[in-house]
Amino acid sequence: MFYLNLHADELPEDFVNQLKPRLRSIQHYYQSLLGKASLKAVEVDLYLFSNLQSYQQFAQSQDRSHEAAGSYSLRSGEIVLYYRNAQQAINTAIHEIVHAVNHRLLGYLPGWLDEGLAEFFAGLWQSESGQINAESKKWIDGKNRLRFTPLGLPELFNQETYWYRDAQREKLRLYGSSWLLIYFFSVDERGQRLLSTIMQQEMQDPCDILEGNEMLQLLLDAEPNFELDYQHWLSNQISY
Repeated sequence: MFYLNLHADELPEDFVNQLKPRLRSIQHYYQSLLGKASLKAVEVDLYLFSNLQSYQQFAQSQDRSHEAAGSYSLRSGEIVLYYRNAQQAINTAIHEIVHAVNHRLLGYLPGWLDEGLAEFFAGLWQSESGQINAESKKWIDGKNRLRFTPLGLPELFNQETYWYRDAQREKLRLYGSSWLLIYFFSVDERGQRLLSTIMQQEMQDPCDILEGNEMLQLLLDAEPNFELDYQHWLSNQISY
């Protein structure tokens, strides 16, 4: 499914070996939600820079933000990453690769869905026992408390005009709330069916996205108690 063309002056040791199992997890998850027949080859050029100045110059030459640690271009299909350390580089690579997967398989997506999926896969981590955990350390602290105040679902679904503006104050809540909803979908089969319903609906018209009210109605039609179930799960499983 994945065809990565890596461009780096000096490829960090074990980068590819750490990346491969994470990519297999992504492929398995999307296959379980969309079906094997819906999968397509995802080809990405990944440019990796360990020198900050070189990274910033390259990013600016392509009219990209050079403040973030990585970015994916819908137009060219290229990913540009700054390598600060091994874990950061892998997580950033996964985040941007998920954007490439979403664009290839599903088309244009609402910001919460695109970024939520990217944050979800970037935040997976493995315990010493080998167990894969979805409770991202970026968004949940050691006492199982959220590091942000989550947005309500109607508010989250209707934030589309604010996603990629320079609204730093709300950025944490937008990304965190999007990750949180994808995490909620992932915890049981019912949630995964809902996520599958959303993704397959978006896949039908890859050039358009569901508006906020349409998204909420789609979920309520599929699961009338969806909002209540989400709030109940949130109040019982996580503190904030």
